[in-house]
Amino acid sequence: MYLSRRRFIQAAGAGVAALSVPPLFPQQAWASGAGEPVIVMLFLRGGADALTHVIPHPDRLGGAAYKEARGAIQLPYQNAIDPAINHQLLTPLHQNFRNGQTHPADFFAMNSTLNEMLPLYNQSHRDKPKLAVIHAAGNTETTNRSHFSAEDAMERGVKLPTDIGDGWLTRAVELLAQKAENDVLLPLITTPLTGVSLAANPIGSLAGGTRNLSLALASLKDFGLIAPNKVERKTTLASMFDKFPLGPPNAASSIAQRAGHGLYTALDQLTDELLPTPATLDDYQRAGLAEMPVSMYGRLRDAARMIKEPSLGVRAVAIDFEGGWDYHTNILQQTPMYTQRLAATLSRFYDDLADGNETHCAADRTVTIVTSEFGRNVGPNGANTEDSGTDHGHGGIMYVVGKDVVGGRVLSRQLADPPANEIDNIGWPGLAPDLLEEGRDLKVTIDFRDVFADVVGHHYGLSPAEVQGLFPSTSGYAPKALPDSGLF
Repeated sequence: MYLSRRRFIQAAGAGVAALSVPPLFPQQAWASGAGEPVIVMLFLRGGADALTHVIPHPDRLGGAAYKEARGAIQLPYQNAIDPAINHQLLTPLHQNFRNGQTHPADFFAMNSTLNEMLPLYNQSHRDKPKLAVIHAAGNTETTNRSHFSAEDAMERGVKLPTDIGDGWLTRAVELLAQKAENDVLLPLITTPLTGVSLAANPIGSLAGGTRNLSLALASLKDFGLIAPNKVERKTTLASMFDKFPLGPPNAASSIAQRAGHGLYTALDQLTDELLPTPATLDDYQRAGLAEMPVSMYGRLRDAARMIKEPSLGVRAVAIDFEGGWDYHTNILQQTPMYTQRLAATLSRFYDDLADGNETHCAADRTVTIVTSEFGRNVGPNGANTEDSGTDHGHGGIMYVVGKDVVGGRVLSRQLADPPANEIDNIGWPGLAPDLLEEGRDLKVTIDFRDVFADVVGHHYGLSPAEVQGLFPSTSGYAPKALPDSGLF
């Protein structure tokens, strides 16, 4: 649910009828000082162009087809990271090629404006690569070029948005709550902040549900009931709860009171201790983001602060990365600013998560999925000039970051019926004209649900049957194993 301060106060004064939720509180105290696994969903809305993020190497993997198809909007080779200079060309380690052979060659190159993500790709604070790229990803069941419909389908984890009303992360955290309730040996781990949309309104992946386990917060600063000191804040909150018709919430004598007590706890914990102090330069600005609008990194900064505080009970976070990715013109000129900001923000986010308690490092229990609703046309719009853009396409790109991720790889899958020319089809669908979707798009060979399923199954410790239940299908779709033994 979305609960602003104003709505919270109104609800308290009106008898909190809107807060009637299952009896989850107050007994659901956070029990583990180490914190629990967290999934962060970072959405690039507008249709990010996979072929200006990570490209086939110009001299390998059908690079000639890339150059021919992209025309004037091909990413110039000098803007790709050259292994001859710094050995930072993306190197996939596929195990699913034809005849089961591993090809050690470098097949892809990353746009150099993403180079701040390379430490995540090449190494981590625990000396393991932890960023993987998933290429030619999207909806394998339908070609959907509508922003809103494709976004809804992805965030709900289904073929079509009409298949179900809640988000896939909502279903995941509600399953965790159900499993905890059914296991007397486990502490109940749900709180009002189990799922957090860092936005003014709930983000689709954390929308809906029946347990009211998620809130939408535009920012910590705007949501927290900040008073000069903690005693005054507690007094203010207590005076609100005195308005409950059935008495103070700590009596725990009704569903509404138990829900109210949980919200009391959450609000009390979202204190000014989590906020940056005016006298201190923000660590994200120190990291070189000072020229970036605060809204670009502020949500990930807030997410890090909440994840690093285990008592809040955060298990899932949904964030829209500010800035559009719908470049119908000037794609080569517009993309670099946002790819650079994305890479810098994501890198700083993991630096932030790694700071602090090294015994229970928040970076070690946080997996981030970066996705966009679809990719873009392979060829340029209009006159095929350097200021051209691309129309809505199909095959896109995803990134997954986390401690247990086997990084340093590009995961992609070849077509079911590959062409004779294997070099155009080494582990991905290729860009030759006869290989394109409807003659215009990179084909999707990895379904976004396969990626979500791999992450949620491993990270939340769910069984295959439980994972499949999170992705209902009217067409019988079931998540498939990812190539190269998956992400983990």
